[in-house]
Amino acid sequence: MANNPYRELEQLERATSRKVRYYTVHGTARLLARLMWKRKLWEPRAAIPDGFPLKSFYEFPTLGFDLVCYNNPPSEAAKIGEKSIEKGDVLHVHPEWLFQQGTFNHRGPFYNPLRQILQVDKESDALLVRKKVFARLAKFAETKEYEQDFVPTERFIEKLGEKGIDLFTFLERNWCCPIQTRLKHG
Repeated sequence: MANNPYRELEQLERATSRKVRYYTVHGTARLLARLMWKRKLWEPRAAIPDGFPLKSFYEFPTLGFDLVCYNNPPSEAAKIGEKSIEKGDVLHVHPEWLFQQGTFNHRGPFYNPLRQILQVDKESDALLVRKKVFARLAKFAETKEYEQDFVPTERFIEKLGEKGIDLFTFLERNWCCPIQTRLKHG
């Protein structure tokens, strides 16, 4: 929550088409940021009204994951995050540090460690993407292509489209992994 909890809750549920159950409060220690967020100078964070229908993330043990990512290499940060989740902690992050690293606030990029924890988008980790004239071409790195049996799924093809890939090539290994149907994508 940044300024108006009820309005922000309504906007978030409308935008995501999901029921929100938890909230966190966006606070700031800097006066300029308070002005930018249209707060009173003495308000470092938004006030949550009594009877607000959501539960605060701060009612649970939390781990400042962007701080962990600042102080540790990505693979080590992922391990720390996984252990914290196993204990039942909530990973707390500031979205602005998804890819960049702060200097004064000691926040670090958490995209890669979080992606590792969530085990998402592993298929595209080994993709090589090149631009040729007006097309973006993708293929697996040569070493990866021979190491795995790959059958493209509809979801994988959709992900390629989301990344702006125009053509994807891969080694079809009929002798061990035949593709039963051809996928069509517009």
